[in-house]
Amino acid sequence: GNEITLKKLSMIEEAENFLKDFGIKELRVRHFGNLARIEINETDKGDFQIITMNLFFENYPQDTQKVLNILKQSDLDKINNYNLRLNKLNPLFLSNGGLKFDLPEEKQFEGVSFPAICSKQREVVKKLGLKTPDNPIHLTLQNRMVIGLGSESVYEVSITLHPVYGIPYIPGSAIKGITRHWVISNDFDSEEKALNDNRFRIVFGHPKHGSYQSSKGKVHFFDAFPISAPTIERDVMTPHYTPYYNSEHNPPADYYDPIPIYFLTVKDAAFQFLIGIKEEDDTAINTAPESKTPLEWSMKWLKEALTEQGIGAKTAVGYGYFKQYKKEFTN
Repeated sequence: GNEITLKKLSMIEEAENFLKDFGIKELRVRHFGNLARIEINETDKGDFQIITMNLFFENYPQDTQKVLNILKQSDLDKINNYNLRLNKLNPLFLSNGGLKFDLPEEKQFEGVSFPAICSKQREVVKKLGLKTPDNPIHLTLQNRMVIGLGSESVYEVSITLHPVYGIPYIPGSAIKGITRHWVISNDFDSEEKALNDNRFRIVFGHPKHGSYQSSKGKVHFFDAFPISAPTIERDVMTPHYTPYYNSEHNPPADYYDPIPIYFLTVKDAAFQFLIGIKEEDDTAINTAPESKTPLEWSMKWLKEALTEQGIGAKTAVGYGYFKQYKKEFTN
């Protein structure tokens, strides 16, 4: 066993007294060379995370420190905006001798009126003078979805949350992008051939800058919001060949240890997908074998892209695929 010395006992006593000054009375510090193992009651875990966060932010301005010093776990639980809670004020925990941010396991949205958010969006689009489908496109997830996995984040992985509502949503730019990609890959052999199609140019535009052919798409793709309370749940991926990916000198061997990486996913969610176009631009496009308006073509392509190609990260393993939402729409 480890040798017991007066110096080690003094270090343990000093560490315990330091932590007790923060209000945690029942604890034990164990000495492991350059590391210390801190044992506390399960009920004090949340407050201990706040303490580590305060120590981490000790160089912040004094007024900010005052706010952080009075925060308790019960105060954090009262923060309703999940985006702020996750990205602006999430507790830290000790891991491998350093501080890391704790990725929550699950979040259920209670008290948020998702139908009201969707209704308000439809009203705003109408005030813009745009024509929309008679019934909004409602699709539900087949499994899980993760949008924005590779975005910048203190967690090294991320998830797209609305900056105001704090809820998961799908940006309109992402919806337009995957729909455009689906049309090119499914209906045409290349982007060049797609740009020669009148339907494609009217819906998505022509990106040839500085040319008389340059034009913007006439169909607007808006952000997609949940129509009912979704669930955010933690998932995990375990890369087995990290040394191989990090160095060209390492082979892709089976003897490497898998490294679990946790990330957040959205499940149990149905979304409202809204598109719009000016009334005068929504005239029938006569293209064999069928004639449809730009809005009708957009609806068709959008549904196909979301149900057959999926959206977001990890679509190759089944994430991000949608299916028809069975519940009848009520305004």
